[in-house]
Amino acid sequence: MRETGAKTYMHPLDIPIAESGGPFRPLTPAPGLLGRVMCKVFFDPNKRVNPVAIDQPLTAGELLPIAGGIEVIHVPGHCAGQVALLWHSGRMLFAGDVCINVIGLGDPVGFENLEEGRASQGKLASLSFDAAGFGHGRPIARDASTRFRNKYAKHPEERHQLRSAA
Repeated sequence: MRETGAKTYMHPLDIPIAESGGPFRPLTPAPGLLGRVMCKVFFDPNKRVNPVAIDQPLTAGELLPIAGGIEVIHVPGHCAGQVALLWHSGRMLFAGDVCINVIGLGDPVGFENLEEGRASQGKLASLSFDAAGFGHGRPIARDASTRFRNKYAKHPEERHQLRSAA
């Protein structure tokens, strides 16, 4: 980042890992055979990365003064400090690794805490946005919040209530 002059942002729970280079916290594979296989292929618990100094810690609910304002949403589960960013004026969600969109919306390869991950997916399903981008997989250009509600709202009646509120 220092080569570009880019400012670095991160949730405080993950700053020690970034600034020390690791190691990462344990990750449990996402449920199902694909999750078990993908986690073994892509996650090495002993891997270290080049340390990166973080310029600014992120706080849930904070509005970053970028592109007219981007809201920070703390969505733990995949990792304790996972954040999603909601660009209200652009109606765009940057979901990070809360979920992926490789062959449709799905779980990341693994979770530090599955229960928190499910709650975070449900949190994003309650928001209103048109488009979504992911750490892995293709972006969704239209009707993204509807797709999130259909996938991650917990109960059929909740999906209906959220759909009506949008």
